Amino acid sequence: MKLDTRAVETGRDGAHWGARRARNFPWKICRSATARDPARRRVPSWQIVRHLILWKGGVLDAWNGNPPDGQQLLARDWREAGGAESDWERDRQRLLAISLELLSLVHGLDDAGLSKPIDWYQGRHRQALAVRVVRTTTHDAYHTGQIQYLRALQGAKR
Repeated sequence: MKLDTRAVETGRDGAHWGARRARNFPWKICRSATARDPARRRVPSWQIVRHLILWKGGVLDAWNGNPPDGQQLLARDWREAGGAESDWERDRQRLLAISLELLSLVHGLDDAGLSKPIDWYQGRHRQALAVRVVRTTTHDAYHTGQIQYLRALQGAKR
């Protein structure tokens, strides 16, 4: 199987891959990261967690034969986040569950399974499972870095 390296190739200088994602990131959440109210300070990371739940949920849906509509995902993305501590914990646990489910599915595949092409969005983006796994992992790493940056802005301890 040939590995799709477009994200790496176009991301080296940030001219395409990184810049496109930077435009899509709602930088206003950085202002919330430094708020005095502890509940408000959690909001930026919470928005990222919900973003990851949305897109990783779409990956799982496609994997199970029900590819999402990419435009509908975009319309539901980056919404305000907030609520009680129990809501925050529920979303964190939901992201963990989705991540563990994906990990379990990947571990259950052989080379043929990893090579299987799947439509990741309705009517488009047909790719091998292995390629989507790599892209999902890259996406997670990118947003994990954002959360770490926001926590640094807040002066959070490791």
